[in-house]
Amino acid sequence: PPPSPPSPPPYSYEFLFDGCCRGLGASSSALQGDRYLLDCEALCDADASCTAIEVNGFLQDQAGGGACWTFSGDAGGDITNDGCVRSGDQKCFRKPSPPLPPSPPPSPPPPSPPPPS
Repeated sequence: PPPSPPSPPPYSYEFLFDGCCRGLGASSSALQGDRYLLDCEALCDADASCTAIEVNGFLQDQAGGGACWTFSGDAGGDITNDGCVRSGDQKCFRKPSPPLPPSPPPSPPPPSPPPPS
């Protein structure tokens, strides 16, 4: 049998769909120029208001490399597919939620009273 094609790299952002990001979770956008997926993620990571990214160019390179858009909006809001380019060239990704801060260690038990003498 022919060898299977290489699997795409794992994404650190949540892959949502092939197409363009829209909806309450991606209500405003900014074009960041042509960028690879990891570079587009880094731009979004550096912006606390960024909720999602859209990267183009996946049909030429599995790392993207086409137009990078960053989106802001309601962090918990729906991100819907506006159906722009569904060929697999354009992909929408949701920024992962920041990790929760570690919980404080449990407080030590109070000292026991001295035994009666």
